[in-house]
Amino acid sequence: MIKKIREYKFHEPLYKADISVLIGGDVQQLISFIKERHSNAQMYSFGEKWDWTDDADTTDAYQFSIPAPLGKGEIFYVWILEKSIYLLAHELFHLTGDILQHRGMRYSMDSEEAYAYYHGYLFQEVFKLLKGRL
Repeated sequence: MIKKIREYKFHEPLYKADISVLIGGDVQQLISFIKERHSNAQMYSFGEKWDWTDDADTTDAYQFSIPAPLGKGEIFYVWILEKSIYLLAHELFHLTGDILQHRGMRYSMDSEEAYAYYHGYLFQEVFKLLKGRL
């Protein structure tokens, strides 16, 4: 039996990022969830336009964002099919890169420490939202 999508949201104040972590459901439920919430808004990942493809249901995790004019209403999403510390950490690493790149910071040896600290912070905040349970 496929579980319903559960949403865990928070606002990250340093880079002013609204973040939504979605757990459960399947890819078709995820697509319906996003279309219901954002209609046909363009999705992005790392600044590139991103769309669902015919083989969208061949994965168990995604990370993407929905932009908004002047950043008002922009949401960064992470979705994982089932609770997994590995997938959560993996997708939060992608989220870290997407947010920081979107805010103008490219990954390099000079920025690696900022990326590592920010990834740790995001993981901590999501872990608190999940009450330390996966």
